[in-house]
Amino acid sequence: MITVLIKWPNDNTQEALLEGVPRVGDDVRLANNGDAPTLEVLHVLWMEVGRQPGPRVVVSVRPRSERRG
Repeated sequence: MITVLIKWPNDNTQEALLEGVPRVGDDVRLANNGDAPTLEVLHVLWMEVGRQPGPRVVVSVRPRSERRG
C-alpha cells in the first residue's frame, strides 16, 4: 500500500491508500466512499519533499464519464 495525495478538478486534495501507484488513464475507486464514481487518472507527479522518507505522489483525477470513447 502507498499513500497518495488525490487532487480533484476543483483543487481540493485528499490522502488515500492505494495498492500501488496508478498510471495515467487508469481507473481508481476509493474504498472509503462507496457512492463515489470511478475516477480517471489524469496526471501522476512524484516529488521529493524535504527529509520525508520516500517520495510524495500526487495523483490528479476526475470522475470517469459514462461514455468511453
